[in-house]
Amino acid sequence: MTTSWRRGRIEASSALLPPRLVTNAMLAPHDPEEEARLLRQTGIRTRRYADPDEATSDLAAQALRPLLAGQAAPPRALVVATTSPDYPSPATASYVHARLGLPPSTFAFDVASSCSSFLSALLAGLGLVEATGSVAVVASEVKHKALGDDGRLRSLFADGAGALLLSRGDGQEGFLHAYSCLDAEYAHHIQIPVGGSRTPVTTQNVAHARLTMREPRLIFRHTVKAFSDAIEACWSVRTEACARLGLDPDAVAGFIYAHQANANILREVRERLPPNLAARLPLFMEDVGNMVCASLPVMRTRMRVLERLWLADRFRLPSCVGGFFADVRHGEGESLYVSDRSGGFFLEALSSEVQYDLHACVRAGTLAITPQSRAQPRVDVWVCAGGGFQTLGVLHGCGLPQALPGFSHAEAEFI
Repeated sequence: MTTSWRRGRIEASSALLPPRLVTNAMLAPHDPEEEARLLRQTGIRTRRYADPDEATSDLAAQALRPLLAGQAAPPRALVVATTSPDYPSPATASYVHARLGLPPSTFAFDVASSCSSFLSALLAGLGLVEATGSVAVVASEVKHKALGDDGRLRSLFADGAGALLLSRGDGQEGFLHAYSCLDAEYAHHIQIPVGGSRTPVTTQNVAHARLTMREPRLIFRHTVKAFSDAIEACWSVRTEACARLGLDPDAVAGFIYAHQANANILREVRERLPPNLAARLPLFMEDVGNMVCASLPVMRTRMRVLERLWLADRFRLPSCVGGFFADVRHGEGESLYVSDRSGGFFLEALSSEVQYDLHACVRAGTLAITPQSRAQPRVDVWVCAGGGFQTLGVLHGCGLPQALPGFSHAEAEFI
């Protein structure tokens, strides 16, 4: 069997940053040493929390509203990725559907596969695009409410939402499922052990109905290897696809968008990768934390905004961008929306070290783009790994010739 490019165009994308800023100092009051330790262990200075009365469906609807506002018709399908649903049942997608006022003909469902939920939802959505014409995919998390008093988890996880609006497009944009690996025997290392049919909630065990992590060092090592293997495998497929276009893969624009699990994990992944790949892998979580399955779409939209600003401002990246809401449109291409509900600035909470790193990454990922030639092909890599121990890799190509969607990648090459 083989997997081929799936036709699909991103009409718009969004990143929603919740209003409550939780700093390391707030997690470790009057303890500078603990505050510094949290930063060293996670690479996070500030994480975002939703308001106490907000749930996952609220953030999902907020992320989707600007995408749907300018559309002539509502999406025919809605796919919600989350690991923190409003309720165990029914699907959170039902509540998102109601909050958006979508018509009864728009069907909706959830995807819950831990950190890989967003890419799983994206692949499901692509399967629906050809049949329905338009699909909304959103990853949303209100994770902080289920962390209990575990300081390690509270320092890492955060809330947020990222969304995409997909259409069939014109055949010059598409996605390729390039990598898949599930190490199911490790699944119990990151789990909520109480609350399902295996161990129903009782008055005696209700305190354990929250996220737990076993053997964090094993999780760290496994995730580093999973990311490294997936990125290199996806880059190999990308190289093959570029060769079919007669292009040098290193001269084709594109980033490696990876789930922002932990800054130390991603730094070690960079150390393992060839320099040309490491340079295209952004670390963009210092100011928002690990938003679980929402981290990848949130990071991608923010990186695309930086890229647009970089190209618009004579290839210089501003030191401070944004405000409460950023609406960046680019001709007939993808519209980008970033809503920072704290009322702050887009890069305000980032250290100078991270800002410099992002500047270098944007330069590496856009090296082939000029203001006069923005329509040329680009191929990005999207990768997720972590909870659930399932690793997925997807290529997203834009400006592709009509012939490339016929390119197939042998499933036998999957690991």
